[in-house]
Amino acid sequence: MTNKHFIFTDESCVNNPEKQYSSVCAMSGSVKFFKSHQKQIESILNKPGEYKFQKLNQDTKNDVLQLCNDFIFPAIGSGDLRIDALIWNNRTYPKDQKYMHYHLLLAVLRKYSPDINWLYYPDHDRGKDYAEITNIVNTAANSKKIYTQSLIKLANEYNIQYGDELDSKNSRLIQITDIFAGLAAFSYNSYGDYTDWKKNTTGTLSFDFAQSDIENNKNAKNHHPKFQLLDKINTECKKHNPNHSIDTKHGLYSFNPSYGMNFWLWGNDKSMLKKQTTEPANP
Repeated sequence: MTNKHFIFTDESCVNNPEKQYSSVCAMSGSVKFFKSHQKQIESILNKPGEYKFQKLNQDTKNDVLQLCNDFIFPAIGSGDLRIDALIWNNRTYPKDQKYMHYHLLLAVLRKYSPDINWLYYPDHDRGKDYAEITNIVNTAANSKKIYTQSLIKLANEYNIQYGDELDSKNSRLIQITDIFAGLAAFSYNSYGDYTDWKKNTTGTLSFDFAQSDIENNKNAKNHHPKFQLLDKINTECKKHNPNHSIDTKHGLYSFNPSYGMNFWLWGNDKSMLKKQTTEPANP
């Protein structure tokens, strides 16, 4: 049987000038694995409509947490699934946004065996920029002369077949990717509010806000389900990856990208890129 893998991508905050940080996320794994767990995913994410990070509420947050407990973290632990997110500061790298998708894609592909045949499905908003991204990488080589591969060359080297861009409304897998892309950017854009929220909670998912303690931070109150999810993901990542942190960079950050849930803050640094792209997914 051909060794086929899926890779799904989605972005967050790329079209919102009010947000300092944006992100792109990739979820990857074998076609056989995803198909064998399709019913499990659909049984957990069973509410009508679309699961999106920006629309996360108490009910959908509980579904996502169950999915993390029952499916995502066990699959990452067994090496069957990766979730990688690249976050960047729009104020520092305003001209680099069009390259971030390429950087993450290259980093993820290099964590897998070279004999894999890839089926690549981006969210439909990302798909419309293929020609622009390819042209930029081809003609400018990222303007730094260290990225010489275009997406076309990348596709040839890693046996990528581009699928039609998927409408997230019709794909739970794209919706999962959207949630983690949103979570990655949110962890940086709302770090101060998260620390305020953390001060007024026990860190348990059942704890309710003391209204008198959060009157001065409406964002902490309004984003309660998002902070619960962020806190849970941060705790689980630290449990499995001792080099993970949320406080060092004021957002989710994985100092060791070999673990299958990897948050990468872009620093345009050659050594960091080398580390991200050369370490195996499962040593």
